[in-house]
Amino acid sequence: MTEEPSAPPSPEPESTEPTEQAEPVAPAESEKFAALRSKLLNSSNDTGTVAEALGRRNFLFALVWIALIALAFTFEQLKTRWEYFTVERKNQQTQELAADERKEVTTESGLKYTEIKLGAGPIPQRGDLLLLEYTLSLLDGTQVVSSRDRNQKALGFTFGNDIELSKFILPGLLEGISTMHKGGKRRLIIPPELGFGDQPFFLPEVTVAENSTLVYDVELVKVSIAPS
Repeated sequence: MTEEPSAPPSPEPESTEPTEQAEPVAPAESEKFAALRSKLLNSSNDTGTVAEALGRRNFLFALVWIALIALAFTFEQLKTRWEYFTVERKNQQTQELAADERKEVTTESGLKYTEIKLGAGPIPQRGDLLLLEYTLSLLDGTQVVSSRDRNQKALGFTFGNDIELSKFILPGLLEGISTMHKGGKRRLIIPPELGFGDQPFFLPEVTVAENSTLVYDVELVKVSIAPS
């Protein structure tokens, strides 16, 4: 007995009910989302801008710091060099010059002087009190008088144009010490017209003939303001 083939299943009838559609997003909610998204983006941009600004500021701060360190180092070097120069200059001023460093200078009046020691103190001004050690000699080396001899003393006087000249305070001497510094030493060669002139000068042991050229070895020991 043969089996009859089964009939194919009948297709299910299509549903005629309408399908549900997604409800459209309300405009207000869409605007809120856009605003929130924009705010987040702006916040991200602001964060990046702040980070960039901080990076630039730190970089500039580092440059300024490096510049300050370099400036301080340079200043310290200059200070050290200046101190060295000052000490060297002071040593030169307080030490006698070597023979090859001593140069003879001739002024317009005919006075000649040679710097022996520069000195580091002030230059005499009108009205200052001066104290001067001196040795007066002739060109041939004959010593006339010296403040360093026994029974002699340094010359003390007030410096000025109207100073009263004496037997040892001569025009050539005043000109010679007018540009000296306190502590300095000079050798002055004074022509007759700035010395005793055509008058002889008599001392117990030595006679200075008229029209003699004089040699003064002087040291400016003190320069001080005269009391008022």
